[in-house]
Amino acid sequence: MTRRQQRDRIETALTNLGLNTGGQNARRTYAGLLADTFAPELARGADAEETVVRVRAAVHRLPADAAVPVRTILNALYGEERP
Repeated sequence: MTRRQQRDRIETALTNLGLNTGGQNARRTYAGLLADTFAPELARGADAEETVVRVRAAVHRLPADAAVPVRTILNALYGEERP
């Protein structure tokens, strides 16, 4: 998600919460400040989503009744999985 998309989502949330102080320009400014402030947390969230996708894909490649080797999970966690 780009910074602008993050800012737009935050701005929408502020609008939905009824924070109308200062109008649209103020909400956009607040949203930009919040996006900048929480950028590291937002980036970690994106990394976590990508990790879940990798682990899920690695597990789905295994036979349905097979045990999941620890190495498969570790490789997926660290982005070292092989198709």
